[in-house]
Amino acid sequence: QLQEIDIQGHTENNLNVSTFKIRQSLYKSIKKADPDARSIWSTSSTHCKSNFKPGGTSMITFGKTAARIKKTGSDPLGRWSFMLLDGKNTRELLFVTIYQCGNPTKDDGNTAYTQQRIQLSILDRTDINPKNNFLRDLQDFIQTHKSRNPNCIITIMGDFNEPITGKTPTQLCLRFGLVDLFTYHHPLDEFATHFRGTKRIDLILTEPELASNSTIHYEPFNL
Repeated sequence: QLQEIDIQGHTENNLNVSTFKIRQSLYKSIKKADPDARSIWSTSSTHCKSNFKPGGTSMITFGKTAARIKKTGSDPLGRWSFMLLDGKNTRELLFVTIYQCGNPTKDDGNTAYTQQRIQLSILDRTDINPKNNFLRDLQDFIQTHKSRNPNCIITIMGDFNEPITGKTPTQLCLRFGLVDLFTYHHPLDEFATHFRGTKRIDLILTEPELASNSTIHYEPFNL
């Protein structure tokens, strides 16, 4: 079990997991690393002939933690995947790995942004702006779990394509009482997590109770 990881989230996998060959390959490689592991992958339902498909997310749970999974699932537009775990007493732990697409540099019909615009149009949404719908739909998804079980502890992690002061992270923190895990432990530190910017756009948002019992570090991405 690499690095003693319990739950692993991946964003912008760029894999066409709609195809059986890709899913089978992923399943075999994960089971080879840990026979007890469980995984879930997301991609949009937009048709793609290539194995390369922009966007998507995934989650893998290893070892004994995998036995605590009650439910897994993914967003039909490929924007997030989730795992719901059993906690103590009546508690549950909901882990969501997200990819909020950025504004496109080109509109070639294959970017995650364009895929989502197509799917939102099919859904007859009046507003087909991917970012507006991402926040709205993710809030509804989280609220559904909170309404069903108020003792469900929320963790949202992934590539937000905006810093903690951006609209989506700010609204999620305000509505669900979440904190940025890194800022919680290192309030005076800040750095960039992407090549073309100066901000940290890869975030973990969670409830203070879980944050106080967690640690966080970022691996170098530009070596």
